[in-house]
Amino acid sequence: MENTKTKAFARFQRGYNYNLKLDYYAEVSENIDYNADKQWGSKLGEGSTPTPVFNVEKMIFRYKTSSIISPSVKAKYLIDAVDEEAIDEDNKALADMAKLLSDSASVRWERNKMISVLRKCVEDSWLTGDMCTHTYWDHGKKTNQELKGDFITERISGGNVFFGNPKLNTVKGQPYILILKPETVSSVKKRAKAFGLSKDKIDKIVSNENTDIQLGQLKNIGADNVDDDDSIVDTYLTYYIEDDVVYLDEETPLVHLKMKSKIKEGGYPITWGNWETQENSYHGRPESSGLHTTQRFINKMYALCMLWMINNAFGKIVYDENRCEGITNDVGVAQPVNGAVSDVIMQLRSGDFNSAILSVIDNAINTTLRFCGVTEAALGAGTSYNTSAQITNIKQSSILLKGNQDRTFQFVEDIYAIWGDFIVEKYGDGRLMPVKENGKVIYKKFDASLRKKMILNTKIEVGYSPIWDAQESRILLTEMLQNSVLTPIQFLDQLDDGMLKDKEGLIAELKAMASMPEPQPQGNMLTEADNEQMAAFFDSLPVEQQTALKSLPADQMEQQVIQMMSQPQEQQPTQ
Repeated sequence: MENTKTKAFARFQRGYNYNLKLDYYAEVSENIDYNADKQWGSKLGEGSTPTPVFNVEKMIFRYKTSSIISPSVKAKYLIDAVDEEAIDEDNKALADMAKLLSDSASVRWERNKMISVLRKCVEDSWLTGDMCTHTYWDHGKKTNQELKGDFITERISGGNVFFGNPKLNTVKGQPYILILKPETVSSVKKRAKAFGLSKDKIDKIVSNENTDIQLGQLKNIGADNVDDDDSIVDTYLTYYIEDDVVYLDEETPLVHLKMKSKIKEGGYPITWGNWETQENSYHGRPESSGLHTTQRFINKMYALCMLWMINNAFGKIVYDENRCEGITNDVGVAQPVNGAVSDVIMQLRSGDFNSAILSVIDNAINTTLRFCGVTEAALGAGTSYNTSAQITNIKQSSILLKGNQDRTFQFVEDIYAIWGDFIVEKYGDGRLMPVKENGKVIYKKFDASLRKKMILNTKIEVGYSPIWDAQESRILLTEMLQNSVLTPIQFLDQLDDGMLKDKEGLIAELKAMASMPEPQPQGNMLTEADNEQMAAFFDSLPVEQQTALKSLPADQMEQQVIQMMSQPQEQQPTQ
């Protein structure tokens, strides 16, 4: 009975056998290899046939995964039965806490590089059909304040997640969710010792790495001469819910490490999503799987074209072996011939290459891209009369991705909901939470006394796509500047950071120029006596001349009067 398997191991075996029935591991391994340019199998390079790889799948993969995660998202927490603009004191405090959680979640998303985690999850779903994250509380995480510990979100491969009910593709309603985490024997033993396990049980923590569930051509490649403590042991994290409380069991195939640890109230700390959902299975359908047939055709046809060029691009040389024992291509070397020289050596003309095959290959590539929604407009390569038209074409071509984006947005919303649960339940009173105001990070205190009333509802606000919506904004700003709706300073202030090398310096320079006093027009240099003399001279002029002078601009009239006064006495008009 010493080597009795744990309950978690039995559950893992059930999940593993279910995946075998779906041919999950073989299918996903092939998808991974095709995306990694390993499309000719393990016999790559054998024989004389070329093995080119024109990876159309990777182009589709990069475009779609990047487009899905391009819009910005922001969490917004609301509290049941509390208005966002609450006036009374109690509800206003709750509304302020909800806003604090929302603002802090945005800073955390940026600090924890969650966009990279999300990108990897979406890439997983393209290859495996599934994406998953696991959020757990790390008691030892330093926070630079008295209240220690924080939650951490990590990406988990879908092949390492086993649902208690594999026919249900949602986390909610599962009897349990098991996560397989391969760890080093030494780290698991250290944790077991901290849990207070006896030496006999700790000695049962031994290597049992299950390579059958690993994926891709690299699955069986590892380091040589690994010590026992550095070898891998499978650990199982089993989450289950009792009375609306989430518990966790940690086990190896032979040892119970820690059982029934209370995690939090509410739902599982696990998010799950699919590239395309499948009925009666929690595993999704990867789009990659449906492209391999066409990808193989493209590679093989290019290979045959290359082989023809190698064999036939240059005509074969033939010679009369009765009159010539051999030939040489060495420069300057004489060739001995027995008998007449004529018709001894000649080069045969190669056959004609059927260029129509290149059109077939191009058509296969373009049709595949078009059916997958990766058109010229989507890649920004189509013909457009202006930038606005090009952006419109790109947005129209992205409609095919809306379903994938909606599932990804729900996936992100689930992550934020789990974060909210951990904050409300685990954060102590007065814990400092980072928020961003006016472009600067400041810290505000969490009020744990409101914990029982903070029943959160989570939603996300989807913002602009940093690539194309930002371009639209720049076009609009430029038009507003040209129409004098915006000043140059307002125009620069609205531009995205990073577009100009020293935007802030340019704004400061323009503000300094605007604050300088405008130069005042210089008045005449005449004295008061001169002005009186000019006035007397003007009054002495005939009425007709006065009228004509008054019709001139003031400065011209003054110059004209001075000129008239400078004329000789006999030329000046009389009274």
